[in-house]
Amino acid sequence: MVAFESVLCGLYRVWEGALDVYPLRAWRAYAARAPWQCAVVTLSTWLILQISAAYVQFGVVFFMFSLFIAMVLNLGERKANEPSAYSVFNPHCERLPGQLTAEHFERDILMRNRRIS
Repeated sequence: MVAFESVLCGLYRVWEGALDVYPLRAWRAYAARAPWQCAVVTLSTWLILQISAAYVQFGVVFFMFSLFIAMVLNLGERKANEPSAYSVFNPHCERLPGQLTAEHFERDILMRNRRIS
């Protein structure tokens, strides 16, 4: 089990290093300096590339790859003491405020604990 955890830690370090390459660092710095300009340039570049890919019958593959890249680029880390959206990762499995649970569903939808007049 210890070997498996060390492999996972190694993969995480490789993944973290892959997201810290110069082009992505430069893009993040540009986005921090001029967010609107960066958004316009990024979306314009993506649109030109998407049209070019569609012209050579590669549009769907480019679009799916774009979705994957967008998902990877938006991965982030939680701040210290910030609860996870998944209650199993929170201390004592605490739920987020306003989170719908099976108990709420049964009470509201199935009308349990209500008297019929």
